[in-house]
Amino acid sequence: METSRRGFLIGFVSAALLGSNTGAQQNKTPAQQSAAKKQTQQPMPAKKIEIIGSNNFKQEITKALELIKQVSPQDYKMVTDNIQIIRYVKNHSNHGVLPQLQKPTFDVSDKDISHCTMWTASIIIHDAYHSKLYNEYKQLNPNKPVPDAVWMGEKAEKQCMDVQKNFLIKAKAPKNLIDYIDKVSNDIFNPQYWTSKQLASMKKIEQEQRQR
Repeated sequence: METSRRGFLIGFVSAALLGSNTGAQQNKTPAQQSAAKKQTQQPMPAKKIEIIGSNNFKQEITKALELIKQVSPQDYKMVTDNIQIIRYVKNHSNHGVLPQLQKPTFDVSDKDISHCTMWTASIIIHDAYHSKLYNEYKQLNPNKPVPDAVWMGEKAEKQCMDVQKNFLIKAKAPKNLIDYIDKVSNDIFNPQYWTSKQLASMKKIEQEQRQR
């Protein structure tokens, strides 16, 4: 209720200010009006992601983030909204996103960044979307634990694969990358993959990551 009241007051004051500023705006030169317009159109700065690793690792991740920003500002905002830290892990079995940490973290291995910048960018988007699914549920259900299936079950994985593939298409990725995504999707969506044993294994890796 307080938020709604504050929003109403802000809107009311903004309308009043708009009326009072009309005359002032008319007294400005065209150059001043143009400069003022550009200033009001400046987008909000994206949140900064902390990168933890070697200089080479930092460079690779930075290049991937810059590519995301250039190809799809919408995906870039989604990434920066849902990942605060990207850090290097030596063992690929420990890679993955940890949205439940105070600062949502994406652990990345050499295997993740060994192919090309475009692929690295796509996996950042993929795991950021896992984090987004977790965070959205948590915001709607602040007093409930987030079910595994919400953010890392079969339906969640399909959503993340789709977002990853769409980015690669927008980035005009080589056909072999798109084909690889399709192949991985077919493997993951095999019903035998989504057994309780597989989910338990994923949960174990998640717990190990959280303890490090």
